Amino acid sequence: MPGNLTREELQARGLKPGEGLIVGTFRVQTFNRDGEEVNGSVSGIAIGGKGGEKGFRVSPGNFSKTDETFAIPVPAGDYELNYWSITAMGYNQTMTVSNRLPMSVPFKVNAGEAAYIGRVDAISIYGKNIIQLPVFGQGMVVITDHYDAEAGRIARDYPLVPKNRIRRTDVPKGYLSEMKRIADTPQRTIWNMFKKKSAPEG
Repeated sequence: MPGNLTREELQARGLKPGEGLIVGTFRVQTFNRDGEEVNGSVSGIAIGGKGGEKGFRVSPGNFSKTDETFAIPVPAGDYELNYWSITAMGYNQTMTVSNRLPMSVPFKVNAGEAAYIGRVDAISIYGKNIIQLPVFGQGMVVITDHYDAEAGRIARDYPLVPKNRIRRTDVPKGYLSEMKRIADTPQRTIWNMFKKKSAPEG
């Protein structure tokens, strides 16, 4: 798969027969504990073919505080969003958080069309350690549907496919469902396994 291309590279390359686009917006938001925005994380989501076929990552080109549009040419077919991660870079350390359990959010890309997968918000929160150096605290990726507000801008940024051929998908809804399923699934920890093993019988 071609993966991330700049707008100029994609416009020069064009769409090949049998290809479509995966489109959306991506925004990185990093906050400190006081709610102030700071720089300090790199985030991404992974999209693959159904059945575990090799996919590609979608990530922003910089630490933008506004939505960045993206458009990725792919062969028409079935795809799934199956991974997200946030890698935070603090003082003398790099930490990554990602989806705790496997996930699958399927969607379809049609030839000559663009499949809108939503607005991807990568949110991370920094704190400070005992000597007051910034350290990564928490992070998550949220995907929401802003089709009406974003389809026109995506079409202007990537004129390969006109606005009337940008198709809304159920990715935001499916992603929320998967995140809820993961949140509702009890986490297996050493402490929980110990308690289960040590519980009295009968």
